[in-house]
Amino acid sequence: STVLGFLLALTTARAARGALRTVLHYTALLPLIAPPFALALSTIFLFGRQGMITKGLLGLEVTPYGFGGLVFVQTITFFPVAYIMFDALLRQLDPALEEAAYNLGASRARILRTVTIPLLRPGFAGAFLIVFVEALADLGNPLIIGGDYDVLASSTFLAIIGEFDTRKAVAFAVALMAPSIVAYFAQQLWVGDRSVVTVTGRPSTGVARALEKGARVPLLALGLFVSVLVLLLYVMIFVGAFTKLLGIDNTLTLENYRYVFNIGGKAMGDTLLLSAVAAPIASISGLLIAYLVVRTRLPARSAFDYLTMLGAAAPGIVLGLGILLAFNHPPLLLSGTAAVFIIAFVVRTAPVA
Repeated sequence: STVLGFLLALTTARAARGALRTVLHYTALLPLIAPPFALALSTIFLFGRQGMITKGLLGLEVTPYGFGGLVFVQTITFFPVAYIMFDALLRQLDPALEEAAYNLGASRARILRTVTIPLLRPGFAGAFLIVFVEALADLGNPLIIGGDYDVLASSTFLAIIGEFDTRKAVAFAVALMAPSIVAYFAQQLWVGDRSVVTVTGRPSTGVARALEKGARVPLLALGLFVSVLVLLLYVMIFVGAFTKLLGIDNTLTLENYRYVFNIGGKAMGDTLLLSAVAAPIASISGLLIAYLVVRTRLPARSAFDYLTMLGAAAPGIVLGLGILLAFNHPPLLLSGTAAVFIIAFVVRTAPVA
């Protein structure tokens, strides 16, 4: 996901122009707005045993379930996280540095290797950390497309929901949390407090030079391929929503939405309400903590920073289990209330702010 996100950001920043760049950019962001399990379902619709492409077009008897299908879906689900970070970083790079290297005789490949990528080092570390933790903690995709390939997140979930064994769930949670914390501190050691900046005497007015044709064509081909793939996955989501059973019975129906709005209307309303309450609390909390860390001299300000960021480093299911155990006994008996949801959302999303 990190490599794919970087290549697509390089495509939109250094290869594509005009309307094509706009299309590639917004298509790359599409997976951010869909629940992960939605892409897993559309992958099954396209590439499953009765898939529209594998069975319908190619006549193949293949299964997407297992390790390969899971890696594919998670890559498509999480590469936009890396893309959006690299896209912002590439836009902020001073093009005068690349232009100077080019004028001194460096090839575009050497400039990319010795100037551009070193300046993006914090982006690689940050993108890898976030995608690593998100993929590690992903629950929806393994449950739907993982098949007989077990992961710690689904094992933790099933230990709670299926076996009602909290002790086993806690043991799984510790095992799940360990690699996330290791990755977090490894990222801190690699990047740390080192700052990667460009210092010039005056603001640069240059424009980044486009890549040569030999690099531009493969990048554009990759970008178009990913865009078509993402669009196909989204089309399958909407087609599947209006059919009885896509691939088996393709009869158009509105029965699915009658069920959703009749049975799931309250759930959707509750979700929107809880999110609307949690979002400003998380934003204000992140702002206050950032102010304490950056603008004050409090002795414990670095501890605030580390403890807050652990909310992003720890997998969501681990945080959920911890909150469940912490607020499951008097005098803080909040399990089953709206408050425990809001607490979970704030702890999880305040690091973003």
